[in-house]
Order: sequence, then structure tokens, then C-alpha cells
Amino acid sequence: MPNLPQNAALRFGENAYPFVILAFEDETSLDRISGVFSNPTGHGLYLIVVVGTLTGTPTFRPQLYLRLASGSNLLLWAATATLSAAGTYRYALYPGGLAGGSPQENVNVMTPREFLVGLDYVGTPASDHADTTVEGIPLL
Repeated sequence: MPNLPQNAALRFGENAYPFVILAFEDETSLDRISGVFSNPTGHGLYLIVVVGTLTGTPTFRPQLYLRLASGSNLLLWAATATLSAAGTYRYALYPGGLAGGSPQENVNVMTPREFLVGLDYVGTPASDHADTTVEGIPLL
């Protein structure tokens, strides 16, 4: 494995290595939101959401937030479709969109300098849950 810069997972534009945005969580039954990531290049993000071992009927919707100077978050993008089945879902978030590939969505959105990624949950927490994880790959 190559030597990565210190805090490589948080310094988004310095390498093209996949990084964990939301670590694996067993039986997710609440909204999830990442820590703040820094994107000094202003380029895009290839988002990979894995949903597995569903119980009941939970749904999840990936989201991208801008971190405001006030410390609050502004929703920039939410996936068009909710995720209600086990699988690996891919989203290309890039200024102008991307040609080729086969993401679920090819979105014309700039990944802001400071951003967060969330998974919006809908269901009954006592009975509806799934294993979830989110990873990203910087688009340089």
C-alpha cells in the first residue's frame, strides 16, 4: 500500500484512493451523517453506498451537504430514488456530469470545499433496518 498523506481520508483532493465516508453499521435504523470532509480541488465525488441484510422495509436516500461558515449544513443533492433493496449503488457527483460508466445517477453538482454525506432513513426503527456503509472516490 502506498504511503498516504496524514489524514488522507479527510483531505479529499490529494489522492484518488477510495476512502470511508460512513463506516459499516450493523442494523441501521436512524439517519446517518458523516463528519466534514475537505475538497480543496472543487472536483467531484464517486459515491458508493452498500445496503445489505434488510429486515422489514427500511429505505435510505443518499445526500450531499455543504458545510456553511455558521456550522450548519445545507442540502445540495439527494438521490432521486430511495434505496429499498440490498445492493451496491453508485453515484457520480461532478460539475458538468460524467460521460460513460454506469452509476445509478450521473449528477451535475460540484462537491463543495467542505461537505458531508448523509443517509436519510425512513422506517420504523424497532422493525425496519439494514446494514449500511458509504465510501467515496475522489474524481480528480
